[in-house]
Amino acid sequence: MSTSNTKRESRKLGFVTFRILYGPWIYMRAIHRQLLMLLSLFIIGTLIFGSFEQLPPLVALFASVSTVTIIGLFAPNNGNFTTMNKTEGILTMALILASVTSGASVIQGLASLVRDLPER
Repeated sequence: MSTSNTKRESRKLGFVTFRILYGPWIYMRAIHRQLLMLLSLFIIGTLIFGSFEQLPPLVALFASVSTVTIIGLFAPNNGNFTTMNKTEGILTMALILASVTSGASVIQGLASLVRDLPER
């Protein structure tokens, strides 16, 4: 009797461990394209800020992450948008629009995944 309880508890522990390890992978698999898009936006933003603002790579990456995540800690051209290079302004606006839509796509993908998960 105690061996069957031990086996049952062992299977239960195995199932819980499986869900803990595999569970996050289900979510990552559902939104991997959107996450790759966000990563590419970080890279594109780094190139934009590195070339137009002549920023070092790490600072350009910081500016890109700040812009893509809409935190706003970095203001291109020291916040003077009237004298900003037109090409930089257009690219920055495109970067912001693309990042907002990518972020919304991540949220939508996770919401549809949670909605479609079977009931426990």
